[in-house]
Amino acid sequence: MRIGCCLSPNTFMPEFKNTVHADQLFTVLTDGYKNILNMGFDYVEATSGSVNDLKENELLALAEMVRSGDFGIEYINCFLPGHIRVCADHEEARAHADKTFKNLHTVGIKALVFGSGSARSYPGGMSEAEGRKYYKDFLLYCADVGSQYGIYTCIEPLQMTETNQVNFVSQAIELAREFEHPFLRITPDAFHMAVGNEDPTILKEALPYINHMHVSEAPGRLRPGFHGGEYLKKVGEVLKEIGYNGDMTIECGYSDFIADMSAGLAFLKENVV
Repeated sequence: MRIGCCLSPNTFMPEFKNTVHADQLFTVLTDGYKNILNMGFDYVEATSGSVNDLKENELLALAEMVRSGDFGIEYINCFLPGHIRVCADHEEARAHADKTFKNLHTVGIKALVFGSGSARSYPGGMSEAEGRKYYKDFLLYCADVGSQYGIYTCIEPLQMTETNQVNFVSQAIELAREFEHPFLRITPDAFHMAVGNEDPTILKEALPYINHMHVSEAPGRLRPGFHGGEYLKKVGEVLKEIGYNGDMTIECGYSDFIADMSAGLAFLKENVV
């Protein structure tokens, strides 16, 4: 199993803000890539905005670095900013998806995690059924566009305080089964699973659809092991039982990036993978 680390410039995580000006993104990405690999991680995950907000020449420079083996991002999260609403801003959401998949393809990214709790929530006054229809239509649109570039769209269940659509891995499984789209997968997040008291054994059912995992510690979305990691240990037991050999990304807040991520990596290697 490979373990990755998330670079989080301009993240949507409510517990942690890391605002980075567009002029700094190229340096944050390239330096962060080196730091993460030097810590012993296997790959890097980043935010959609850290790619979408790059200048054209910076995107092309990263693409050249990818070809030469000097840079690489496996996955992207924080897909849609909160001001774009899937249930209302249909054309804007699709235009954002078109731009994002094109840019991800330019720099060789393999999968996009569709969390974006605010963007996918349905507004007051709209029925749950109508909101779900808009969400499902856009989800399928993303899977279709992504398929043109060989990029997977991954459903990420989020806690109820972040969205009113798809809060549990079990619900993501239902969607994946309904569509059976070859470019639609799931990214279970152990933090959201723990907050929702979801039994880790649900991962057995999710296994055929899992693209990769996100991990951090609840409460607070802190580095793995911060609170002792009992829930994460149970997740690890299930993953070993089902023979999961996919990827696992640490996505969390931090006070000292290198110290906290290094400690999280050590905990996962000793107790989870």
